[in-house]
Amino acid sequence: MKRRLLAVLAAVVLATPALGYIEALKSLKGLYAETDVIARGVVDAVSVEKKVMIVKVGKTLKGKTAYERIKINLGAGDGWHGDAALKHAVVGAPVALFYHKAENSDKAGIGMIYVNRFFLTVQPDDEMWRLMRIELGMNKVFAGTVDELTELSGKVLSGRAKAPAANDDWKPYTREILDALPPPPKEGEKWP
Repeated sequence: MKRRLLAVLAAVVLATPALGYIEALKSLKGLYAETDVIARGVVDAVSVEKKVMIVKVGKTLKGKTAYERIKINLGAGDGWHGDAALKHAVVGAPVALFYHKAENSDKAGIGMIYVNRFFLTVQPDDEMWRLMRIELGMNKVFAGTVDELTELSGKVLSGRAKAPAANDDWKPYTREILDALPPPPKEGEKWP
């Protein structure tokens, strides 16, 4: 009985910092408010065999990042999410990185990566971040390109624009929709 109680308490303590971040997924305004660091990056390397993507962190839009490169295990994702994310992990493609710092640390506690019109929720770790899932409903919050998102983020964070409201008329992404999306272009190339 005591072991079960301790396990439940440990789970609650570990999950509590993520609750605010999860609530923020309903709007860009909430995401900006709950995020300590927002940065632009680029996919630096991909291993299809190992299902790993490496992101090179670039210009910071908010906060200060503790990372230069982030290794992400896409194979750890729920069900088909890892394979779908891997399809869109193209070397040279831009990404937007959002993360909430872990308590008493400059390192990430939980994060999101925006790649090719969809968000990935990732669980950071010291050696490698793990894909948890693709946020299928986040297309209601934003569904443009990485370039459009980073431009909008810069304007919102500087007070030159307001974060758009979520579009509740849009249906959440499905595996079929993500499979139909063309792969992202490389940095500086035109989006399809």
